[in-house]
Amino acid sequence: MVARSLSNYFPASLFRSRRRSSQPLSGAEINRLFHKYANAAGLPPDRAHVHSLRHSIAVHLAEIGWTPADVQYWLGHRDIKSTMVYFRIIDKRAELLYQAMYQSDGIARTGR
Repeated sequence: MVARSLSNYFPASLFRSRRRSSQPLSGAEINRLFHKYANAAGLPPDRAHVHSLRHSIAVHLAEIGWTPADVQYWLGHRDIKSTMVYFRIIDKRAELLYQAMYQSDGIARTGR
């Protein structure tokens, strides 16, 4: 599995605290940094959330070919049903892309 094999190359915690270099960043530190940079980027405070970043990363991992089991492991989901939400997002995007490409030009669906 991709996610599990990555643990051979990356430390247990990817982001380390500057104040406590041997410790991972706390949730509060991650939240503070996220909002600091979201504000600097001009993102609306009521729409910028750390959890949105988590969702974006999960969808990206699914798009680049990670299996549902890999994404589930990385997110720490107990139930695969929670993880499958990200794969349904990709299916919906593919469907919309297909419709935009083939139906907007009047090209009939041929199944090829």
